[in-house]
Amino acid sequence: MTLRPRHFARPLVAGEASGRSLVLGARLSFAGGVSQETGIIIDHRHPRAGTCVASSVLVLPSGRGSSTSSNALGELLRQGRGPAAIIMLEVDQIVIMGVLLAQTLYGTVCPVLVADQPTFAAIVEGALVQIRANGEIEIGPEGA
Repeated sequence: MTLRPRHFARPLVAGEASGRSLVLGARLSFAGGVSQETGIIIDHRHPRAGTCVASSVLVLPSGRGSSTSSNALGELLRQGRGPAAIIMLEVDQIVIMGVLLAQTLYGTVCPVLVADQPTFAAIVEGALVQIRANGEIEIGPEGA
């Protein structure tokens, strides 16, 4: 049995989730930056334009944009086109509000955590990531 590296982050919205990591080096606006119909990043200025956020463990510095991003994120989660979880370097109230909106109105679960730099850097693109409600993060190998 192979032990997977464990890390801890501060849960801002507690919950359990798992998925493949989608690591973004740039902040992302959910309002106008992600298609509501597909979950694909459509902001042509974003380095990961064309990438789908649906069901991923989205790893990004923070969100970007106005308060309408919370509504856009809530709708993505309601439609099943949002991320399974979000890990950020900085606390972003707009992202938190979007997740809480979807949780309250639609019963969706999307943990939001804020990580320190070493934990954030340990998550590589495509790794299987499991998140526990207490903020424990298990990082599996890429593509495993």
